[in-house]
Amino acid sequence: MTERDDVGKLAVGLRHLILASERSRTAFAAHLHIGVTELRAMGHLAEAGSLTPKELSGRLGITTGSVTGLTDRLEAAGLVFRAANPGDRRSILLRLSPAGEHATRWVQDQFHAALSEAVLGGSAGQIDALADFLDHAAQVLARDSAQRWTDLAVAGHRPATRAG
Repeated sequence: MTERDDVGKLAVGLRHLILASERSRTAFAAHLHIGVTELRAMGHLAEAGSLTPKELSGRLGITTGSVTGLTDRLEAAGLVFRAANPGDRRSILLRLSPAGEHATRWVQDQFHAALSEAVLGGSAGQIDALADFLDHAAQVLARDSAQRWTDLAVAGHRPATRAG
C-alpha cells in the first residue's frame, strides 16, 4: 500500500467518524429539544466559559443577528444566560446556566461512553498515539482551513454543484 493509499484510507475513516459524530450530535440535540446549532453553541460556551455574541458568531460561522435569536432560544430554555461584560460595558457575555452545564456534561458523558466502547481492547500506547494524531490533525486543519478556502475562493475555484 502506498502512502497515498494510506492517506486515502485514513481520510475515508475520518469522514465516517465525522458523519457518525454529526448523527450523534443531531440525536443529542433532539433529546435536549434544541437545534444542532444551539448544541454547538453550548459546546463552545462550555469550552470557553463565556463568549461575547461576536466571538460566538465567529466560532459558529453565523451572523451576530443569528446569535441573538439562538441566544434568545437557549435563554428561554434555561440553558444560557446573558451577563454584563466587565471588560466592555457596551457588550455582554454569554454563559451556560447550571442547566446548560448539566446538559453539556450529559452530552459529553454519552460521547465518552460511545468512545470507550470503540477503544475497548486497544492498548494504552495505541490510544495515546491515536489521540496525539487526532489532536495534531485538528490543529493542522484549523490552522490551514481558513487560508486554504480563502485562496480557493480568490482563485475562483468552486465545487461542482450538479452532475453533468
